[in-house]
Amino acid sequence: MENACRYGGLQIMHVVPRSQLGLGIEQNGVLGCIGHHGMMDNGNRGLRGEMQTMIEDYMQDLYPGWSREAVTYSKFGEKQVLKASGGSRDTLDSMDGISFLEENT
Repeated sequence: MENACRYGGLQIMHVVPRSQLGLGIEQNGVLGCIGHHGMMDNGNRGLRGEMQTMIEDYMQDLYPGWSREAVTYSKFGEKQVLKASGGSRDTLDSMDGISFLEENT
């Protein structure tokens, strides 16, 4: 997925899809080209599992404590705080027991 992509056009890809109750927040999205987004959504060429693992590893590096559960809607879930490593702005967002904080460094 690195460096070259012949498909062009960037889109936001949900790490946990909205159809699986993934939240529409920054900590649940990555940019990908149209082609790779299609592979993630449709599992084309059997690459979805590998791509999903790479993206989740990236999110865990970016947001220590990140997990699929932390970005999945839960009406009665416990409150979690994730801090971004190297964030460029302060944001505090709270959604039904989940709070995300990005710090300036």
